[in-house]
Amino acid sequence: MSRIAALRVTVHSFASVNSRWVARRGAGLDGAHPPSQRPLPVSPAHPHCVQERSFQSTSQPLWLPIKDVEVLSLVGDGAVQQNGSDPTIGSGRSTGTARLVQIVAPPGSLVTAGDVVAVLQTEPNGSTTSVRSPQDGKIVAWTKTLTERVQLGDVLFRIDTDAGDDVPHNDVHELVAHVATHNGTLPDDVFQTYLEWTDVPRIQIVANVLRDRFPTLRERALALYSRVLALQRSQPETPARQVATTATDIGILLYRMGDLEQALTHLSYARDIRIETLGPEHPETAAAHIHIGAVLNQKGDLDGAFDKFQTALQAQIANLGESHALVAASWNNLGAIRYQTGQYAEALSLYRKALAIHRELHGEAHADTAGSYHNVSIALKHVGDNMPMALEHCQKALQIRRDVLGPEAPDTAASHYALGQLLSEIGQWDAAVEQYKAAVAIHESVYGRQSPITASGYNNLGAVYYQQQNYAAALTEYRKGLDILQAVLPSNHADVAAAWNNVGLALAQQASREQNVAKLDEALAAHRHARAILEESYGPDHPSLAMTVGSIGNVLKAQQQFDAALSEFRHAHVLLEKALGPVHADVASSHNNIGLVLAQQARLEEALAEYRAAQKAFAASLGDTHPHTGSTHFNMGLVLQELQRTSEAKIEYDMARAAWTVSLGRDHDHTQMAAQAVDILNENGS
Repeated sequence: MSRIAALRVTVHSFASVNSRWVARRGAGLDGAHPPSQRPLPVSPAHPHCVQERSFQSTSQPLWLPIKDVEVLSLVGDGAVQQNGSDPTIGSGRSTGTARLVQIVAPPGSLVTAGDVVAVLQTEPNGSTTSVRSPQDGKIVAWTKTLTERVQLGDVLFRIDTDAGDDVPHNDVHELVAHVATHNGTLPDDVFQTYLEWTDVPRIQIVANVLRDRFPTLRERALALYSRVLALQRSQPETPARQVATTATDIGILLYRMGDLEQALTHLSYARDIRIETLGPEHPETAAAHIHIGAVLNQKGDLDGAFDKFQTALQAQIANLGESHALVAASWNNLGAIRYQTGQYAEALSLYRKALAIHRELHGEAHADTAGSYHNVSIALKHVGDNMPMALEHCQKALQIRRDVLGPEAPDTAASHYALGQLLSEIGQWDAAVEQYKAAVAIHESVYGRQSPITASGYNNLGAVYYQQQNYAAALTEYRKGLDILQAVLPSNHADVAAAWNNVGLALAQQASREQNVAKLDEALAAHRHARAILEESYGPDHPSLAMTVGSIGNVLKAQQQFDAALSEFRHAHVLLEKALGPVHADVASSHNNIGLVLAQQARLEEALAEYRAAQKAFAASLGDTHPHTGSTHFNMGLVLQELQRTSEAKIEYDMARAAWTVSLGRDHDHTQMAAQAVDILNENGS
């Protein structure tokens, strides 16, 4: 009986598939790329530069308002109104719109009542309006960016009215000078002086600068925030909300430093204070739930994160109404969790709720509307045959961001990345590279070449070269990113681990292409380095280890250490199923990986069971006609043919052909190969 040669296919997380013939028994279709050989995304350390914006609000705790300050007047010596209170300055009202042309007090600035904090230019006559602070406090965040259009009633900025008295600005200048003259460090004697201060606002300013400007000095910032919290607790007159704010500062910083357990402790403490002092439906209480949800998300507790985000949403709707920007942000958070768990249709529905609110509040030409278009686009690509619509939404998001934020804004870079990813998924590699390079250029311009954010750009550019099978170019970009991250992040940071894993992926592919045993050993060492970092940060059983564990399994399989590879794949499977449930595409891929090794060991019945489980999970998560679903049908056909169950094998080959005809086309190599397999069996009278 003539036997069809087994086909080994490298299936990326993108739509493209690359194949080569091998004559090894039971090799099957290798769906290892999702998740075990998929380049890992290195999450940027800056909240405005997450590659897929849907994860922005869940991967970075939100600093939500203590007070929302609204535009009251657009004529004369303008004023602001705070939470519906009477204006403290000015009295004129006008209709129409204006543009924000100057921000006098950036986030972190301490202001007194009457200080000019911004300048608006009214339209169409071009007169200017000075916006003044209604109360003493600290500017927490601006909700508008330069040149953005505003109108009466818009929230302009957020102010912490409990921040205290003004702090001498020379403290900041002296701090920056100390760090500059000591090669990015802060001398112990200077730091000890800060620790001995008793002026809480003054310490907070120094801590804020260390946290925001000097990532390598976050341990120092943490110590200063802890000093503030101790002082506040020792002073009975300190308002409870100030204590909660400091605990939140500490929790967010611990989150950024990777200490998730301690972050959760402090953020939970802040939430409890806010529930007691403000009530369960106050916006600050809702913000506390969001902070906790973000940490739970990072810990891999997606159900817990979803619950916290939902609690926040309910509080926000009760307090703010259905059509509020913060309500839209919470719909976005919920959508991001569903996206991560592979529930793409539900994620799409949630993202569309956010988009509807933003369009109602802001219209089309607004950064938040662009963000929602972005989110909808990345969900659309997973739901049905919606790639053209996904591209349309992504291009719309990019155009809005270019118009509203400017061509060199971080969010514009995020849209370049997203568009590059979509283009790579449909095989437009050169166009994808152009988009990724545009994003990297923005990051280099805004953050410098030695920024973690720029490192993420090199990683993403490396990923598209990887998809092109240009592994040498991919390795070059991955190493650039790794070098930066090792220089600026703690050695046990998850992004460093991801960068090591990506280096290992490129090395493994080069080793396979060149039959280079030494390079395969180097790849294994890189993956094990990544695993050690993640185990130190999260422990041996955290879902974040799954991809790296799977990568180790792939190298061991290539080294024909099948028992060791099988052990790693099964470990990865347990981690993935625990985090994602039984029908996620990554869980399906882990079933397929296990089946591949079992087939190599001629354990055909066991391999068949794993392939069946993979097929069911792929069909449930991606659909019956997805290329991965077709791959598992083909793998089952190979095994059934080996078992001489030829009638069953023909059925599986036919199902593979049907799936690939829809998803890849009648003339694709895979479709033709499945048809050939059926023809061979028919020729042999099977």
